[in-house]
Amino acid sequence: MFIHHMSKSNQSSRYCRLGCVFFCLLVSFSSAVVAQTSQSSLLDSLDNLGEGASLAEPAQALTLEAAISLALERNPTLAAARREIEAADAQILQGSLRPNPEFVYLAEDTRSISKTTTAQLDVPVETGGKRGARVEAAVRNKNVAVSELTARQLKIRASTIAAFFDVLAAQELTALARETLTLAMRASDIAGKRVSAGKISPVEEIKARVAEAGVRLSLTQAESDLRNARRRLSAQWGNPSPRFNEVVGEVDRIPELLTREKIQSRLMLSPVLERAQQELERRKSLVAVEQSKTLPDVTFSIGMKRREDVTRDQVLVGLTVPLPVFNRNQGNLLEKSSPIITDFTTICEQLQDHELVCGSANKLFKNHGIIIQTNCNYTHVEKMLDDKIVILDILIILFFNIPFLILSFTFFSLFIYTKRL
Repeated sequence: MFIHHMSKSNQSSRYCRLGCVFFCLLVSFSSAVVAQTSQSSLLDSLDNLGEGASLAEPAQALTLEAAISLALERNPTLAAARREIEAADAQILQGSLRPNPEFVYLAEDTRSISKTTTAQLDVPVETGGKRGARVEAAVRNKNVAVSELTARQLKIRASTIAAFFDVLAAQELTALARETLTLAMRASDIAGKRVSAGKISPVEEIKARVAEAGVRLSLTQAESDLRNARRRLSAQWGNPSPRFNEVVGEVDRIPELLTREKIQSRLMLSPVLERAQQELERRKSLVAVEQSKTLPDVTFSIGMKRREDVTRDQVLVGLTVPLPVFNRNQGNLLEKSSPIITDFTTICEQLQDHELVCGSANKLFKNHGIIIQTNCNYTHVEKMLDDKIVILDILIILFFNIPFLILSFTFFSLFIYTKRL
């Protein structure tokens, strides 16, 4: 009887060990699969990010709409902001997960006669709305990331438009410098021919050559400014070497400026102010998370205990409740509550800057008028330059036809004199 009991207990112990080993292997395999899947997903995301950053604009003329689309799609700063939103989604998923149960196996004494084996399953239960508070905080964090992305998009859009018009103005200035150089070269040639004909002093030719050299220097500077402006524009979508041939647009057509009333009506919808409000809500949700941690979590336990000396199994049922005597999460709660006052003060300061924003809008209207006046002056100067070119062409024609005109006038005078005789 005793031998039969010993074999039976050994068999049950063997089954228990096999079950524990199988459970550990299952947990290890699941962890490895999850880790491998997460690593593969991360590597794929990094590969996709690298491919998106390596794309370049087509080698053709570039319009303002195409430049804005390229910047909004491939700007590295916006790509990082989009990754922040994906990270916020991952935080929402992590916050919605419940705590894992624990499996405990305990063996007391190594002798088979007095050995005691315990298998227990502990299931923690969250109290105080911790799971909902974590999800709410993660959602608020995502809202902050979305507001940050919107603000960055508007900033990149504005900088792209400014860089586009810089390139457009640099193209016009370069073309104007080339035309001026052509005019200066023709003036130098004319001065050289007049010096050869003995009409003017050689000093005038030297002055014309010096003016031509100055125009060449201006052309070199204009071409350098054009290259820098092209690089600044292509940098908006992460390309250090621009491939587009030129930008297409009208330099004298300034984008329409909003009225003062529309600017004032959009102040409350400012991305910076919206982000500050979302940050305030996120801080409040973090305080709620820390507040929920003041209530301890309970743990329910259920298991089986086998004693070999009495040859019977015992059912174990337990409840674990931590006593919040010393640590009630006071420090973390105070830490998360302090920045709320700062965020609220920041929002109040931004609301008080209403007059400052209106003053900036008035200054913007003033600058807009200056730009229009400058554009009119530029058009007037360009028209005067065209008129000078036409006058110079007429002078060139007259210069080369002066001997013929003198000879014709002489023959005409001789003909009249002969008729009178």
